[in-house]
Amino acid sequence: MEHHNVSLETLQSDLDQLVTTITKFSTIIQSHLNDFIITEVWSNTQDAREELSKQFDDENFDNTMPCCYYYGSGKHFEKKMDLHASHPTKLDAHLPINAQRKCHRHCKKRDTAAQTNINEKNLNSFLTVKKEHEVSCLSKLLNDIADESLCRKIVDFGSGKGYLGQHMTSHNNCDVLGIEMKFGCSSSAENMKEKMKTAHRSVTYDRYKTITHTVQASDPASDDTESLVTLIKENLNSSELVEERVDYILTGLHACGDLTTSAIKTFVKEKDFRAICIVGCCYNLISEKGFPISEYGKKCGLNFGKSEKMLACQCPSRWLNTGQTLNKSLLYRAILQKIFKDLGFPDDEINQIKLRKLGKKEISFRKYMETVRKRCPLLDQRLSIEDENTYFETYQGIWEQMKEFHWIRMQLAPFLERIIILDRVAFLLEKEFTDVAAIRVFDQVTSPRCYAIFCSH
Repeated sequence: MEHHNVSLETLQSDLDQLVTTITKFSTIIQSHLNDFIITEVWSNTQDAREELSKQFDDENFDNTMPCCYYYGSGKHFEKKMDLHASHPTKLDAHLPINAQRKCHRHCKKRDTAAQTNINEKNLNSFLTVKKEHEVSCLSKLLNDIADESLCRKIVDFGSGKGYLGQHMTSHNNCDVLGIEMKFGCSSSAENMKEKMKTAHRSVTYDRYKTITHTVQASDPASDDTESLVTLIKENLNSSELVEERVDYILTGLHACGDLTTSAIKTFVKEKDFRAICIVGCCYNLISEKGFPISEYGKKCGLNFGKSEKMLACQCPSRWLNTGQTLNKSLLYRAILQKIFKDLGFPDDEINQIKLRKLGKKEISFRKYMETVRKRCPLLDQRLSIEDENTYFETYQGIWEQMKEFHWIRMQLAPFLERIIILDRVAFLLEKEFTDVAAIRVFDQVTSPRCYAIFCSH
C-alpha cells in the first residue's frame, strides 16, 4: 500500500507543485468544447498538448493520489488501509502506472472484497451496485474508527435517504442521526427505514433517526455550529442506549459542495465531535467560501473558476474502464456556437436558450437543429437550411480532434481534485491536529469521488 506520511511543510510543497502543473496547462483547462471552433482550441493549445503528451511518457508523471496521505503517527492507517483503500485503476499505455504497481501488491485482499461487493447486489438492500459498494466500504472504516475511539454515536451530514446510517445501526451497533436539508430526502429516509425493517425483520433499525436542518455554508464565524450541536444532542441523546458522555463521530457519504467544508469547520469548532470521516463530491458546487479554506491556499491565491471545478469532477480511469464516449451532440453544440457568433447573438441571449440536455440521445445534426429552431424562433428566421448544412459540412471533420482534446484535458482532472483535497487536509493541519489523513475508501471506477478526509481530536 502506498502511504505518504507528511509534515505540513511537505504538504505545502506538494500543493506548490500541483499549482505549478495546472498553471503550465491552464490553456487546456480553461478551454471549453462549446467554444472549440470559435476560439480555435485545437491550434491554440498545441504547445500545451504536446508538452502534456510528453509527460505522459515520463515515469515521474503521476496524476493519481496515494491510497493514504496522512500526517501524524499513522498508527490508525497502516493496518486499516490494507482493508479499506482500493488500488488506483490502471489507465492505459499512455499514462504512468508506477504508483498503481506500488499499491497493487498490497491490495489483493481489499480488491477481491471490493469486486465481490460490486458484482453481487443484495436485492433486499434496495441499493444500486454503486451505492451498496460505497455504504459497505465506508461503514467498515467508520466501524474501525468507532472501535478505536470508543464512540458509537454518529452524525451523518447530508444523509439523503439514510442508506449509510441505517447500515451503521443495523450492522455496526451504532446510534446514528442523519441531518438532511431537503425535507423530501428526510421523508424518504424514514420510508426506507420502514421498508428495511419489513425486509429484514431480524434486524433493528430503530437506532437511526433523520431530521431536516439547513447547515450554514462554509462560514467559520457562524454561530450555527452551536445550535447544530444542541439539535444533535436533543435528537440523538433521546436514545436510552446513548452513554452519559456526549461524543460523536461526524461523517458524510458524498457531502455535496460546501457541505464537506462546513462539516470540517464544524468538527474543528466543536469538541463534541471525537472524529470526522467524510467523503466530499460535487466540486462544481463549491463556493468561494468553500475553497480554499487553508491559510496557505489563500496565501497562494488558489482560485478555481467554473472550468477548474467542473473538470475536477471528471475521472479518467472511470471513463476508460467503462468505455464511455463523447456524445456527438457536443460537436453539434460547437457548430451551433459558431452559428450564434456569426449571426451576432449576444452571450446572455444564448444562455437563455435551454440547450443543456439537448441531444442526450444519439441524433443527427438535422434533428438537433430542428429542436434548437423550436426553442429559438429568431435563429429559425435568420438561418437558412442551406447555410445550416454548409456549417455542418465545414466543421464535421473536427470531431476526432474534439475527442482527443477531451481525453487529454481529462488527465488534468486528478491534479485539480488533489488540490481541493489537500487544501482541506492543510486546513486541519494548520489547526494543529496531529492525526489527519486523506484516504481512498472506494474503488475509483465504481465511485470516482473516493477520498475520505479523516481527523480525530
